[in-house]
Amino acid sequence: MSRCKRVIAFPTRFYGRPERVPEALRRVSHTTPWCTVDGLTNHGGTHSKYRTENQDCLFLGMDDTRSVLCAGVVDGAGGTAGARLTSRMASGMLLDRLTGGMQMVNAFAHANGLVTWRNTQLRQDGAATAAVIRVSRDGALEIGAIGDAKVMTFRRRRILRPLCTREQNFARRVYDQTDFPWMYFNHPLLSSITAYLGGSARNEQSESGVFLNGIACRRDLLVLGSDGLWDNVTEYEAWQIVRQHGRDSRALCDALFTLAMSRNNSGCKLVTAHWDQHREINLRPARDNLTIVVVLLTA
Repeated sequence: MSRCKRVIAFPTRFYGRPERVPEALRRVSHTTPWCTVDGLTNHGGTHSKYRTENQDCLFLGMDDTRSVLCAGVVDGAGGTAGARLTSRMASGMLLDRLTGGMQMVNAFAHANGLVTWRNTQLRQDGAATAAVIRVSRDGALEIGAIGDAKVMTFRRRRILRPLCTREQNFARRVYDQTDFPWMYFNHPLLSSITAYLGGSARNEQSESGVFLNGIACRRDLLVLGSDGLWDNVTEYEAWQIVRQHGRDSRALCDALFTLAMSRNNSGCKLVTAHWDQHREINLRPARDNLTIVVVLLTA
């Protein structure tokens, strides 16, 4: 990727076998003197409930001074055509506003306004969830997330909780009130989100997003994923993979993607390791689109 270039990875509608889509349409990589970024997006495999569609986007860009990096994943919803258009529009708006210097919360508001306007004009019901980061060369870090897309931050190969977001769905509400972590992954409303871009058009009670600010340090890792990742891989497992591949953003991205993809296409319930006392839990395959972005700060 050439310097200052802004990229949105969004595979067009698949014709024939989705796995034949060139890797260039599914992978984004970028290296600067102070960070490396690797991302993958995929329709979810042969058992995905979206057999010929990828409704996710991932985006990556830098400002004109090449000192600020913006990256994110966006997951569209609201029917095949509407979801694809919504995720593309939201990605473009977020990328444009964030690389232009707008505050994270205002960039999300603009993306929400665009999706809402588009729903009104086309009389459709599109929506999107998103997980986005903006980090500068001097370490200033902004994180924004809405819906069941999520950002995890790791420092010295440990989870940095103050800079991790939480999923906004009904299953998370139940999980937060219990001591039984398996309830989250097996909850029947796992896919029922409580916050989304386009919320004003769909539901006036939609929650606002989650916005965090902090100072990033050298060797910090940020993992952004759509629900296709976080419904298949627990936080504990993500942490274990970071411990193995924390010095290589591409290897880490590939390892997370491989584990999530294998579970996404499993024909039966799974047994996974969970953060709570390493307990093993049953998990229903998500069979969703899958998008991951890994950012490693190298200086």
